[in-house]
Amino acid sequence: MAIADRFVKLLSQIEPTGSELEKLATHRSSVASARGRALKTNRVEPIGSHSRGTAVRAASDLDLLLVLSVKERTWGDREKPSSTVMSRVRAELRATFGSTDIGRDGQAIVVSFADGRRPVEVVPAFYVGPGHENYPVFEIPDSMEIPAAQEGTRTTPTLEFKIQNDVACVDS
Repeated sequence: MAIADRFVKLLSQIEPTGSELEKLATHRSSVASARGRALKTNRVEPIGSHSRGTAVRAASDLDLLLVLSVKERTWGDREKPSSTVMSRVRAELRATFGSTDIGRDGQAIVVSFADGRRPVEVVPAFYVGPGHENYPVFEIPDSMEIPAAQEGTRTTPTLEFKIQNDVACVDS
């Protein structure tokens, strides 16, 4: 068997199955609809391995960027601490998915649905503005308590994805 054929076979054995992808799509929809009930949000975007096409069967979780409205960030004329934002998102997800195990892992709220599949990691973020080449920049509340005047972690998932694909095209 040629090396190229072996890689094709390997990929077919490690790529997520159709049923896995369907279940993750259902979970994404559940989180998206839940967030609209109590949280002021703009959208939910997939990030991580599933959005990049690098997910591994039965091993990769689903990462979602929950883009919150600026109204979720402020209280009057002051910014809420990161811990308050994270706690609110966790509480709203817990209220929606009452019988589901919901925890924290750094900057993500981890939703472990009862189907036993990989968890969904919901990463709250705020739109900051356009960045390099007008790609959107988001700020993720830090996992540790910091003064409100300091920034969280900034990310540009679509630009990172573009750069990764550009590098992959150059390498091939």
